[in-house]
Amino acid sequence: MKKLFAFFLMVFTVCLIDAKITDRISSMKKPVIASPIYTFDQDGNKVPYKLTEDQKQATRQLGKVQLNIESSGITLSQSGNYILASNITDLTAPITISGSNINLDLNGFLVSNTSGVGIDISGGAGIKNIIVRNGTVSACGGDGIAVDDVQNLVLDSILSVDNSSDGFAFGTSCNNCVVNKCRAQNNTS
Repeated sequence: MKKLFAFFLMVFTVCLIDAKITDRISSMKKPVIASPIYTFDQDGNKVPYKLTEDQKQATRQLGKVQLNIESSGITLSQSGNYILASNITDLTAPITISGSNINLDLNGFLVSNTSGVGIDISGGAGIKNIIVRNGTVSACGGDGIAVDDVQNLVLDSILSVDNSSDGFAFGTSCNNCVVNKCRAQNNTS
């Protein structure tokens, strides 16, 4: 009888533990899935943003060029993936993007140009498929990031702060430009 009681007690305990584990698992928070980037169609309807084939091709290219930028700035005119290697705090000219299919990863670093725009993406007609992401543009003497005459642009995870003009300035000729997880604060304009 003692053995039978011990057996039932053991089965009851196992069932109770199993029920508690099941309750814990079911009450756990579900994993958070990153929300997609949205854009708007011509009628103003919210639609998921999808990279164009050119943007996908630009991000598939093997290898990244690490940028060590001199104070006189740099112009990115060749397609490719570029990654900032350090903070750039003494620019006298901006980082200029004047080519298509360019992916610029600020790599968590800071860009500052006290005499003007921090990052200039206004290369003229035909510039398309640009991605700039993951960093801070601060204390610029003009706009943090200036954009004009660009098609298919993504700005992602950028803080533009304490600039003398706009944090992000968009001209009239920007088509299919997406701003995701970016913030502008304490800018003069």
